[in-house]
Amino acid sequence: MTLPLSPLSWTLLVLGLLAGAWTLGAWRLYRLREAPGRHLRVRTADGWEVAVFQRPPRVRRFAEPVVLAHGLGVTHRFMDFEPRWSLAHALNDAGFETWAVDFRGTGRSGRWGKGHGVDEHIHLDVPAVLEAVRRESGAAQVLWVGHSLGGLIGLAAAGGPAAGQLKGLVALGSPLFMGSHPVLARALLLGLLLSWPFRLRLSWVTLAAAPVVGRWVLPMADVVMNPAHVPPPVQRLLSAEVLSSISHGVLRQLSDWFASGQFRSRDGAVDYRAQALRLDLPLLFCAGTVDHLAPAEGVVRAFEASASSDKSLRVFGCAHGHAMDYGHGDLCFGTGAPTELFPVVRQWLEARATTVKQ
Repeated sequence: MTLPLSPLSWTLLVLGLLAGAWTLGAWRLYRLREAPGRHLRVRTADGWEVAVFQRPPRVRRFAEPVVLAHGLGVTHRFMDFEPRWSLAHALNDAGFETWAVDFRGTGRSGRWGKGHGVDEHIHLDVPAVLEAVRRESGAAQVLWVGHSLGGLIGLAAAGGPAAGQLKGLVALGSPLFMGSHPVLARALLLGLLLSWPFRLRLSWVTLAAAPVVGRWVLPMADVVMNPAHVPPPVQRLLSAEVLSSISHGVLRQLSDWFASGQFRSRDGAVDYRAQALRLDLPLLFCAGTVDHLAPAEGVVRAFEASASSDKSLRVFGCAHGHAMDYGHGDLCFGTGAPTELFPVVRQWLEARATTVKQ
């Protein structure tokens, strides 16, 4: 005998169906139309499969491919977006082959199972990705462009498991010296609670929120990016397609860095910052004047402390002759990024890459 549903059960069922319809509608309306690059799965030493996405240029002008590394809580699509806002496309147009990576636990590299921290990105993901990219491209070395955590991962790996494999590195808003932000500290604590025991699953929430993103300023939006600098339609695409889950282990390691002011391994045995500052590798440090996650003064400090014999610094904001003050995410997605930041990165890479004879 089938028991009738209670009024509460009917209410929950209807609300669930409405929520599902809303989310499906958001996905259909706010999704990237540009197809991702060629998808390659790379097996790491511990058996995880990491996804990388290749975009070959129409005419290859440079021998070294460029690895594009995303930051916290986003996928490779942060670096390989719709053409106007895509660093991958901008570098393709310049004649570079690009490889955008999904680090373990994000995008196409996500899976349930044993947790992980940033150490695994540095010591397992990066060596596997670099080996695959070098094999596929035939290049002896690669160029690395990382945003936020992606830049830190590259700096740490360049001083350790990737030593000698990088021709140059660009760090976009990467806080080698950690700043302090009270709202960020509370957000990390909340993230640790919500992500236990494995991960903080953001994608469905941010997809459902996409239709309202950019229509008014959401709480903490200025921590992630300067909302006045990113067009609302782009904000909605970012919310629907680019945000990803965050591992509990990664959040725990980040919490340690911000609480201690250190950039170190989980067990404290490896000082990644000291390794990075000793690098004699071509380095370009980029910062935004209103970046709360990677304050410009911290990026300037890293530049000044670096031992590299070939180092450059660019700070993006009105005081430096730019159209607007840049925050964190809008280093790549601000209205001026395609004309103000992308050319700087491209020209810096071109000056250090090996030209292919036509």
